[in-house]
Amino acid sequence: MTTITKRLTGWLQILLLCAFSSLALANDVDQQIGQLRADIDVIERDISALEQNLLFPPLTRVTVYLSLAGDADYTLRSVSLRIDGREQSFHVYEPDEIAALRLGGVQTLWEGNVALGKRQLTARFEGVDRKGELVKGEAQLDFEKSLKGRALELQVLGGGKTAFAVKDWGVK
Repeated sequence: MTTITKRLTGWLQILLLCAFSSLALANDVDQQIGQLRADIDVIERDISALEQNLLFPPLTRVTVYLSLAGDADYTLRSVSLRIDGREQSFHVYEPDEIAALRLGGVQTLWEGNVALGKRQLTARFEGVDRKGELVKGEAQLDFEKSLKGRALELQVLGGGKTAFAVKDWGVK
């Protein structure tokens, strides 16, 4: 072998060692990045839970859910939610939201703080029946807000006739 060939072979070996070292280092960096992303996800979840408890302390929290019976001959267009006469939420529904509700989905319509004592929830529903005629309805519930969180469910019932109800799930 000539001197030039020996030198080129030496340089090639050094270059290959550097390339393999870079690959190993890149692999290690990828693993560290993956671990950091997992750690960030855990921290974000914890911060979200803390924020939820600070914004809506369990003592005053009320959560209102909405469900739609799969056999309801009714297409929901909007829901207005009032507690003690004050509007808390108004939601206009998209076709994909209605489809999800018909499949058994439950929507968190509103979550907020409510003072202790006797309260009145009123929900106004607007939509169309299978003939395309406008149907409006209302459901009301008087409830006692105590020292624990409360869960309520607005229901659009099926069974041939469109009906609306509010179910009190009690303290949570």
